[in-house]
Amino acid sequence: MRELKLRVIKNGEIVAFERLHEGSWQWCKAKNGSPNNRWQFGVSYYVDSKREQYTGLKDKNSVEIYEGDIVAVDEYKRKEPTLYTVFWNKRESAFKGINKLNEEVGILKDYTSEHTTIVGNIHENPELLEGR
Repeated sequence: MRELKLRVIKNGEIVAFERLHEGSWQWCKAKNGSPNNRWQFGVSYYVDSKREQYTGLKDKNSVEIYEGDIVAVDEYKRKEPTLYTVFWNKRESAFKGINKLNEEVGILKDYTSEHTTIVGNIHENPELLEGR
């Protein structure tokens, strides 16, 4: 079963993480965009914030991939990696990616972690989305 984990965003900054661990919710503050691993019981106190879900996948550097991440995918027979923004597709109940041409791919099934690298996220690196 995939680990249920959320990234908490406030004012465009990753401020905390929440997870369901052994049947209880826990949270910790973020340090440099990653959990500081000082988990506390309960959910974070960031009420007026956005939460993005962990996909259950990691990139080729073993970094967890969340909604809102921008990933570079080495696609078959292309010279340059293609950038995709990871999002949850409610209609298909699946995490997907969308590129600058608004083409969607099924991130979970179409690419393996060895072909994917996180290059940023929509909050801290919006310049990667220019031209969309």
